Amino acid sequence: MDSYSESDNLETGEKVILIGDSFVGKTSIVQKYVHNTFSENQKTTIGCDHYEKDVTVEGHGVVKLSIWDTAGQDRFRGLASSYYKQAKCVIVVFDVTKKATFEKLEFWKEEINNFASEKIIKILVGNKVDLGMTEVTEDMA
Repeated sequence: MDSYSESDNLETGEKVILIGDSFVGKTSIVQKYVHNTFSENQKTTIGCDHYEKDVTVEGHGVVKLSIWDTAGQDRFRGLASSYYKQAKCVIVVFDVTKKATFEKLEFWKEEINNFASEKIIKILVGNKVDLGMTEVTEDMA
């Protein structure tokens, strides 16, 4: 995620949001990417957490990513429309060790269709493959 192609059409201060069910590892992904750290005891995100990272984009120079790590709990769904405002990219995360999180992707797709720009870049991430207890195969994804 440190480099992008010219066709990605990113500008300075681009907003990226991570969505998905609770406990799929969204915060761990962001922490590893932004701070190069990992914690086995990551706390549950309440509402939304914000991070920034400068990346070099071929043909564009340095771009500041504004990364929004959203809570997966249903009680925070009322905030969903604000998460998508001006976002250029949405990363949908599911847990490969829990098939139910994969089966909920239709819900997340519908949410993206309801709240995000039609031109938003969509990325699907199957997380926790390192645990070796896969319920969702690569072919399924």
